[in-house]
Amino acid sequence: MSHDLIAELHGYAAEYQRYEQSGREDRAAAARREGERVIAAIQDRIGELLDQAEEHESKGQEVLAAQARVEAKRLAAELPPEHRPERLRPLYPDAAGTEDAATPAPPEQAVPKRAAAKRPAKTA
Repeated sequence: MSHDLIAELHGYAAEYQRYEQSGREDRAAAARREGERVIAAIQDRIGELLDQAEEHESKGQEVLAAQARVEAKRLAAELPPEHRPERLRPLYPDAAGTEDAATPAPPEQAVPKRAAAKRPAKTA
């Protein structure tokens, strides 16, 4: 269900841009309203997921709680920053559109470059 909402949101955003550029204000307004409807549906789904996470956590089901939070974060990342729920800020500051979000760390390498260069070549 969530991926359908995301696809629908992207579709309305593209439709809005197309109508805005072509000067069809009536159609652009309709696309914007539909996009806002989908944003509200995604926000509702995020709220449901966070409620589920709290319920799972209260029962000691940490894995299910984490899965619900990850899905909520994924959905929030698809929303424009100004529409991301405040409830996510304590959990994932970078997913809630905050200016004070932590700078992401560079991706880790499985094997440091120097160590990889010193390894002997495998012989068959």
